[in-house]
Parts: sequence; C-alpha cells; structure tokens
Amino acid sequence: MRKLRKFWETKTGTRLSKTVVNSIWVAFLKTEAAEFTKQMGYGPKEIHKIGIRKFVDANGWFLTQHVSRWRTDAWRVVVCPECGKDFGILSDDMGLCPKCLPRFDLNKYFGEIHKIVDEDKPELMGAAIGKAMVVFMGDPETRARYRKIS
Repeated sequence: MRKLRKFWETKTGTRLSKTVVNSIWVAFLKTEAAEFTKQMGYGPKEIHKIGIRKFVDANGWFLTQHVSRWRTDAWRVVVCPECGKDFGILSDDMGLCPKCLPRFDLNKYFGEIHKIVDEDKPELMGAAIGKAMVVFMGDPETRARYRKIS
C-alpha cells in the first residue's frame, strides 16, 4: 500500500490535499477509531498531537475506503517509542521513526537475541523475536544499550 501511494505521488507529482487527508481522518474517526484504540493502545488524541497527515502517510492511505486496512495490514503503525513525536512501523523498524532509527544498531540487538535462542531452543525463534520487540519498545534502558555511539 505504501509503495502504491508513493508511486501515485511520484506519477502525479502531488501530495494528498488537506481536504483529502481530512476526509480520510473523518472516515477513520467514524468507523475505526474505537477499535483501533483498543487494539493499538493509542488513539485520536495521540494521533492528533503527532499529526494527522503523518498518521495517514504512515499507513499509506489515500482513499477513505483504506481506513479499515489497519486491521489486516502486515505492518503496524505505532508511536515511536523513543521520541513519541512521529510514527514508525513495528515489524520493520521496531516502531522507531525515521529520525530515531539511525541512532540504533538493530542488527546487533537481533543478533544477540538470535544467539540466545539458538543456544536454547531454536524452534522458539518467532516467539522470542516478538518478545524482544516488546522489550525493546517498552524499556528505555534496553534501547539505550543498542544506541549507536556518534
């Protein structure tokens, strides 16, 4: 979806108008916001604080009909656990936004998780990665250990 949107924006040379973003937002509020808030742990208040356009862009929505796709998308758009000022994709970048991502060495983090699981029970890799993501997002001290030194 995000690739399709980028293709559309590149082909037309335009971004979504404020009117379109607002209509997408209104559709989201009417049909999806309550369930989204329950499942994702953040809602309209946090989205509004960070930016409605950023939220719509992160989800790759460009039609009002797209607002229900968050339920089935392979990625989950989350509030960046580091700065809380932008959105990130949980499955791609541990939820880190583009500004915070370069400050972390995720390869080192996942490499260490992989070693631990390989030594104990390799069949549990999927569950371990999921738990590792939760720890990384929820624990500033864990994130600090994988911050790149600049």
